[in-house]
Amino acid sequence: MQIQTMVEANPDGHEVEYTYFDPDPDLLEELLRDLFENHWDQFFFGPCIQGSVFELQASVASGPKPHIGLHDGRLWGLALSPVHWTSQGNAEESNAS
Repeated sequence: MQIQTMVEANPDGHEVEYTYFDPDPDLLEELLRDLFENHWDQFFFGPCIQGSVFELQASVASGPKPHIGLHDGRLWGLALSPVHWTSQGNAEESNAS
């Protein structure tokens, strides 16, 4: 497996680091499990549907870390905090089940 890293300077002076790798299923499973099991409260995630992007973020206050499972070749995340979509497309916590 070949992993390449590239750093680009932005016009505002900040640097962005990109990491390129082959999308091997075992590597992707390891990466996603690590992200969602160990860093789940430190990043935004969600679906990208034509015309919109939904951003969710789990927090320690919203409940336990998610359980990650593999079923039919797909990774699933369970026990994320319940969310509610507002008319503007923003996620809000909801106590409704």
